[in-house]
Amino acid sequence: MVPARLRSDKALHRRHPAGVAPVRSRLGRSCRRLLIGLLAPLALGAAEGFDAEAFSPTNWPGKAPEAVVRAARPLMQDLLVAMRAQSTSDQRLARDRLVAALGRYAGVPEERPVYGQPIDPTPPDRQRLESVWRAALVAQDGRRGWEQARQREVAPGEGGKVPRLRVSERQIRALLQTHEAGLDPDGEFLRRAREGLDYLLSTQSTGGVFGFPYDPGGPGLRKAAAAVVERGRSRGQTLVERGWVIDDLGEGGLNFDHGMCGALMIHGYAVTGEPRYLDAAVRAGQWARGRPLGPNFNYNGFLGVLLARLYRATGDASWLEAARVVFEHGVLPGQLPNGRWLDQHNAKIQYHAILCAQLGEYLLALRFAQDPSAGRVEQCLRRGLDNLAAEIATYGTNNAEEALSLLALSFGSRVVEPAPAWKQATSVAVNYVTGPLAERLRSRGGGLPEPVAAWVLWSRPSGPGEETVELRSPLRPPDRSSP
Repeated sequence: MVPARLRSDKALHRRHPAGVAPVRSRLGRSCRRLLIGLLAPLALGAAEGFDAEAFSPTNWPGKAPEAVVRAARPLMQDLLVAMRAQSTSDQRLARDRLVAALGRYAGVPEERPVYGQPIDPTPPDRQRLESVWRAALVAQDGRRGWEQARQREVAPGEGGKVPRLRVSERQIRALLQTHEAGLDPDGEFLRRAREGLDYLLSTQSTGGVFGFPYDPGGPGLRKAAAAVVERGRSRGQTLVERGWVIDDLGEGGLNFDHGMCGALMIHGYAVTGEPRYLDAAVRAGQWARGRPLGPNFNYNGFLGVLLARLYRATGDASWLEAARVVFEHGVLPGQLPNGRWLDQHNAKIQYHAILCAQLGEYLLALRFAQDPSAGRVEQCLRRGLDNLAAEIATYGTNNAEEALSLLALSFGSRVVEPAPAWKQATSVAVNYVTGPLAERLRSRGGGLPEPVAAWVLWSRPSGPGEETVELRSPLRPPDRSSP
């Protein structure tokens, strides 16, 4: 089931004019509860623990048939209504019905997984890999997202045929992490990171949005974004500013790049002390705070990370409350008891890893607030990472070219005390990404994926008071006036 296939917000409003109507069906409430009581335990019970067959490259159950998708679509819509109404009881009811309708396809990826071999849990050679990573980072010079925009003679803020902002975000974050890991003796990586941050800042819209390139002739997501622009135009709305798409009509696709770039601005502020980066993040947060929750859990989570970081950077409790709404009603309702997310799109390893890292950011904010719900959220994070580690230990590394599972495991293992299985899975991922995958990428003229920097930084031991920037609360520049 792909969230993009759901009905539009307009259709949702027609179905529930108040926008927050409770879940309904032709069955009476008591009969419906009885039916769910019979069906849901079968579906949810099967989801407890890692379902090895669901991720098997040979026995993968497949993408849900159209009949299952049709049956699930209105139930996902009911869940979305309950999410936007912030009704926990209706969310549980809708989720249980949805999981029962999906049956064996709940929590199963929509594409057959492809894994890299061998599965090598040997602890990596840190000194060698730090050298390999530093060399790979130097080799990126001239090929980073903002550098490509400059080479194509595209003025700052003009969008068009340039890399998506998430490309630059990942590269800048890797530069900052490598600098913090002590592998930047001359400060060149930090200088490059500032250059990239300033590029992102130049693209931000007057309304605070980090947008998507407007490229009507482009394929895939670019074509889809251009179609949204045309729908807006037919309604008399202007959705493009200086070559960047700055609104998605509530579909949620902009949340990805916008949330990542806004959160990165806070990272940049904490490292450099530049207030303009924090100012940009606040503008981004003001836009995020007004967005409706959408059906794609990871899209919601990108905005949640930005809001959670704003709380840690400013201490303003209103940011935490906004983040709480996103995570409690826009992310966690989709998690199964085994830690995976229920829809086939977010069950894919890259989106599952993204969601786990997002929960880690929420947990850091809750701890900073000394919020009693931190313990419950920690258990949700642990279930997610347990599931991710089990998949890697059983079959190997999937989606290795992005290595988002390596990022989630490295980050999660610093947010909470790691389970032994996480350490083994992290070693499997590092060894494959920097071994067989690296050789294949080099043969194609490519470099290592950016999350290697996260492992380089977060696998290092740290003592009291030595926490890395992104895990520090408050998330601000250090007070250099202190003795």
